[in-house]
Amino acid sequence: TSSNEVTREFKANIAKSRPRDQRYAEGFWEAFSHTPNPEKLVRAYWSPPSGEDSFTFLRTLIANTSRSVLVVFPDSSDVERFRDQIKIDDFLSTRSIIAWHSQMNRTERAKAFMEILSGTDSIVLGVRGSLFLPIQNLDAIVLWDEASESHSEQRSPYFHSREVAIMRANIEKCHLFIAGFSPSIHSALYIERKYLSVLNISPDQKITQNIQVRGIHERSSPQESGRISTAAWRTIKTGLAAGPVLVQVPIKGYIQALSCGSCRNRAFCSCGGKLIWAQRGQSPTCTLCQSENFLWRCPYCGGVSLRYSQVGDSRIVEELGKAFPNQSIIFSNKDHRIHKVASDRLLVVSTPGAEPIAESGYSAIVVLNANLLLDLAKLDSEVEARNRWFALGTLLCPQGTLYLDIDSSNRNFQALLRWNPIGISMVELEERRALKLPPTVKTMEIFGRSEAVAEVIRNLPDYVHLSRPRISETGESVVLLRIIHADPNPVIREIFKRTIQQSAGGSPCARVKIDPISI
Repeated sequence: TSSNEVTREFKANIAKSRPRDQRYAEGFWEAFSHTPNPEKLVRAYWSPPSGEDSFTFLRTLIANTSRSVLVVFPDSSDVERFRDQIKIDDFLSTRSIIAWHSQMNRTERAKAFMEILSGTDSIVLGVRGSLFLPIQNLDAIVLWDEASESHSEQRSPYFHSREVAIMRANIEKCHLFIAGFSPSIHSALYIERKYLSVLNISPDQKITQNIQVRGIHERSSPQESGRISTAAWRTIKTGLAAGPVLVQVPIKGYIQALSCGSCRNRAFCSCGGKLIWAQRGQSPTCTLCQSENFLWRCPYCGGVSLRYSQVGDSRIVEELGKAFPNQSIIFSNKDHRIHKVASDRLLVVSTPGAEPIAESGYSAIVVLNANLLLDLAKLDSEVEARNRWFALGTLLCPQGTLYLDIDSSNRNFQALLRWNPIGISMVELEERRALKLPPTVKTMEIFGRSEAVAEVIRNLPDYVHLSRPRISETGESVVLLRIIHADPNPVIREIFKRTIQQSAGGSPCARVKIDPISI
C-alpha cells in the first residue's frame, strides 16, 4: 500500500510539472493528461492562432501524455522538423522518439518497427502509414493538418488518415486530437454532429489578432492593379526593413501560359498544345510537341504579340531581383525545396506547400495570383486555398503582414481577416447540404475500363445519382456516384459484390473509391 501511495504521489507531481497552455480550459488538460477513460475520451479539433508556431502547442499537448502517443503528419519534412524540436525539449527528450516515413531506408524502418513493438511509452511521429503500426499502451492519436491532400492514400484501399485515426481511436479507446489550419468539410461535418468538440481559447482570455491581413479594395485602382501591385511592392519593401519576407507564387517555372497581346485569346501551337516560355531567351515552346514557335500568329485576330497569362516562380524571382538589386533572394519549390531559413532580411519566393520556416517568423508574406487556387476545377478548391492561407498566417511573426492580391469582399478573405476558419467551413458545409454534395451524402468513384464500370453501375436505385462518364488522364472511364439516401450501405454492398464477381470471373475489374477527395 505504501508503495502504491508513493507511485501515485510521484505521478501526481509529474502531472503538476507538465507545461500547459493557460489560454485553454483546465478541464481539457485534465481530461487529456489522464489515462484514457472509455467514458471520458477526448475527441477534439483545434485550429492554431495566427502569428505563432503551431508545433509549440503540439509539443505541449504531447507533454501531457504519460504513455505512448502517435502523431501523424502530411509528409516527412514535418516529421523531421517536429522531431528536431522535441529532441531539445527538456520535458520530452527523455522519452523514446521514433520516426516513420517513406524517406527512411529499410534498415531504419526495421529498427523503428522493432522499437515500437517492444516499447511501451513511445512518441511515434509518422505519415499516414504509421496509423497501422503496433504501438503499445496508446494514450492518444494526434492528426496534424488533416485538410492536406497528402493524408489521402492514392493506392488501394484508398484510405484517408482522418478516417483511420477515428476508427483506431474508437477501437483502442484512446484520445483523438485532430488539428489543422482550416478544417476540411469532412471535419466540419464531425464538428456539426458533435463527434468533435472545438478547442477554443477560454472566454476569459483576451483574444487578439496577432497579424495584419490586407487585400484588394478597388481592383481598378492604379495602386492595386497589375501582376505585382504597388500595394504588394510596398508590403515587400516595408517587410524587408524588419526581417525576412515570403512571396508565394501559385505555379513554378518561367511563363506557364501565353495569350495574344491584342485579343487576349490563349496562345496555342498548330498541333493544339499550349505555348509557354520555359526560360528566358527561348522562343515560345509547345508543351505537347515541344516545337519552338518563332513566328507565331494569332488565328483569331492575326496579332503577333504575346502577353504573359500565368507567371511562374522563376520569372517572379527575376522581377524581384531587378526591383531589389542588392537583396538576397532564395526560392523554394517542389523540385528545389528549402525547409528552413534564418531570420535575416531575406526575400523568399515559394510555391504553395514548399514554404520554408523562418526561425522567428516572416515579417511579411505576399500571395500573388491568389485567385488561381480558388479557380481550380475541383470541388475542394476553396478548402485547399483557405487551408494554405491560414497556414501562411501562422508563419508570420507577431504583428506581421499577410497580403493577398484578392478582392477583400471574398468570403475566404473575410474569414482570414476575422481568423475564423471553422465558421467559413460550416457555411460551406451548409451549401453542400443544399446541393446534395459530399460529405453530406455518401459518394463513390467508380473507375476502370468502360465496360467494367458500366457493369458495376447498371440498374441501381433511383436515389443513386450518376455523373456522366469522363475519361481520366490514364484513359480510364470514371463515374461519380452519389447516394441520396439515409442508409447508403445496401448500395455500397451491392457495388462491392459486383466488383468481387468481376474479379472472380477474370474479367476486367472496376475499382472503387469511397468519399474521394479529388472530385
